[in-house]
Amino acid sequence: MSPSTRRVVFAETIPIEMRVDDLDLGRLRRGFAELFDRAAHAVQLAGYEQDDAVLERFLIVRSAYGEEVVVRADWLEDRSRGPLDVSEVQIVGARVEAVLETGL
Repeated sequence: MSPSTRRVVFAETIPIEMRVDDLDLGRLRRGFAELFDRAAHAVQLAGYEQDDAVLERFLIVRSAYGEEVVVRADWLEDRSRGPLDVSEVQIVGARVEAVLETGL
């Protein structure tokens, strides 16, 4: 069995600034929807079908000390989660990557 490989055919970040303790999920989801549309187009332009790619979503967050970290944002799909327990964290961007995985 050959090892899996990942090929990123789309990666884009858009600025979205909001405090996590004042999270506007609608605005955040609209930002991701815009990126998903662009990613789908990029996958097609690369000659692949939509189901060949996995779309991964990330948030870029900044701490009170100015450090920026990229974190997975899969939790946005889970509507049953309660409010986030955070302090002095700010979202500064949303990122989507379209990844082709082969050799699984």
